[in-house]
Amino acid sequence: MYLVIAFISKVEKISQVILKMKHRGFSGVTLIDSVGMKQALPVAMDIPLVASLGNIFNNEGEISKIMLCVVENQDQANQLMDLIEEIIGNLDIPNTGLAFSIEIGNVRGYKPQTIS
Repeated sequence: MYLVIAFISKVEKISQVILKMKHRGFSGVTLIDSVGMKQALPVAMDIPLVASLGNIFNNEGEISKIMLCVVENQDQANQLMDLIEEIIGNLDIPNTGLAFSIEIGNVRGYKPQTIS
């Protein structure tokens, strides 16, 4: 099995990604709000640490998403990353995102997916 991890900067396109994933049979996606170093560093350098953390998470315009999805094989991982890139755009363009997969083992609570 593989875990696909995608860091997505274009959060306005997340709902399109999720809908297309559902349409193609992918399920079990988890989304996490995140802030990249590019956004966090200027705030952290100008303000004491505790205050800077509050400012980072209050600035909703700079929030991105981390998407996690378990798939059964590398082919499905590639399909999912291709789907993400279809909607988000070329991930080689700066500030678009990053996607990769890692092989995982000993997974519990996973229901196999039917990918079309």
